[in-house]
Amino acid sequence: MAEYVVHDRDASLNEYNVALALDTLKLEYFFQYAPLGFTGLRGQYIVDFLVFTPFEQPMEVYGEYWHTGQLGSDDKLRQAFLEKYFKRPVIILWGVETETEELALAAVRDHFGGLL
Repeated sequence: MAEYVVHDRDASLNEYNVALALDTLKLEYFFQYAPLGFTGLRGQYIVDFLVFTPFEQPMEVYGEYWHTGQLGSDDKLRQAFLEKYFKRPVIILWGVETETEELALAAVRDHFGGLL
């Protein structure tokens, strides 16, 4: 079992902190949601969080380990797919914004505070 778990799925520390923030703000969400309904296939996209506000809002958590603060070509393609599929801009939270529970809460509140 992983050190961090969200909805019975392995999570990074950053994802875990974001999940705690969403729970604290009482926002409903899916974690590691597959828009096309299947996983394990090459090219399949999985969105880190799908938040219901009441529309479906995709949100990605890019930890500093995997991302350098700018999107690579694979990330841009993934983002374009998600934006077209959900017809909403993808919210991106960077590792520096989600390193602690407090930072993650502030970042999530910044994006969804008007809905609370």
